[in-house]
Amino acid sequence: MYNDIEWYNYYLEYKMNPDKVKQELYVWVCKQKEEYKNGTLKCEREKLLKRIDFPFNKVITWEECYAVAKKFYQKYGTSVIPFGYISEGINLNYWMKAQKEKYYANKLTNEQKKLLEAIKINEETDVWFVFYQMLDETNHKIGHLLIGRKYRFSGVALGKWLSIQLKEIKNGTLSEEKVQRLSKLGILDKNYEWNTYYKFVKKYYETYNCSYIPIDYSIVGLNVGLWFMNQIKNYKNLNEEQIYKLKQLNIIWNEKEYKITHGKIDSENRLIDYTTRSIIKTRFNEFLNNIGDVSFDKCSTKEINEQFSSYFGNDRVERKTKKKLVKTIKKI
Repeated sequence: MYNDIEWYNYYLEYKMNPDKVKQELYVWVCKQKEEYKNGTLKCEREKLLKRIDFPFNKVITWEECYAVAKKFYQKYGTSVIPFGYISEGINLNYWMKAQKEKYYANKLTNEQKKLLEAIKINEETDVWFVFYQMLDETNHKIGHLLIGRKYRFSGVALGKWLSIQLKEIKNGTLSEEKVQRLSKLGILDKNYEWNTYYKFVKKYYETYNCSYIPIDYSIVGLNVGLWFMNQIKNYKNLNEEQIYKLKQLNIIWNEKEYKITHGKIDSENRLIDYTTRSIIKTRFNEFLNNIGDVSFDKCSTKEINEQFSSYFGNDRVERKTKKKLVKTIKKI
């Protein structure tokens, strides 16, 4: 089922986080236990697993699974589990499905039946509302809903589900109640993406008191630095409200000053110069404090590059540009 490379990647992932097993890893863990039990597990793999105390013979009890299911019910108000949901190393969707089959086939004890009835195992509810609660929880956790199709929430394909909902809204096939619920999260606002990125840009500005953002700066899955640079480059395409918001961050819009402070953008789309004078001044002062009051002529090229990389990110800075920065600082 797994070639050596795939198997070893899963092994390393499990070794790092044995208590946080996602869906793909859960299948891998079950497969190792099954092969060990059947005597088909390769000797070298068995040795590696034993080194990390892999729980070959550990059996999760019914009571342990029920405790996890009860927590889910208390949190979401239903025992309908989305496909792929994993909690505490237990594939709860798979377990609950098996319990329902046993419940209707009368293969459970009376005590087990009562416990499952307490979490309403015999009630069918729309799993859509569970997905919605997970989406709302994600929004509070990471601060936005610009998640890709591959985004998973505890093993649940939440990103794929959201893309399907947006497509149904576009086709007019989603009920009015569900559309209104999604609308409350703001995801249906036509400016939601722009406002979300702006929120993180503003937060960065308020934190560091500057509007220079390194092009490779990312937070909670969003490349804020690249987005910010694109707004500066294409500011003529922005509406008045967007320009007004960005002006609150002391953005320079004058074309002449723009060229001075932004410099050129090379073929790999990296900034050679920097977007605002305030960040140049702040980071340049930090640079001088770190290496001492030493002129560029007395520093080796390697030393200058290392020091500038510490304060100006990974953007390429040429020697002539460094000297120009010194003159710029003196004019400020």
